[in-house]
Amino acid sequence: MLAERYGVAVPTVYKWAKGEVFTDRSHTAHRLQTTLTSAQEVIAVELR
Repeated sequence: MLAERYGVAVPTVYKWAKGEVFTDRSHTAHRLQTTLTSAQEVIAVELR
């Protein structure tokens, strides 16, 4: 019932139930695997 409610697979619900920590953890890589050209870097800084 929980899997259906939250739109996840049943094994995911079991994994959640076994866990002790229920906070979301980031899945973002700690280091980006891309490099920017100087022109791209200027654009990115301006957009921030």
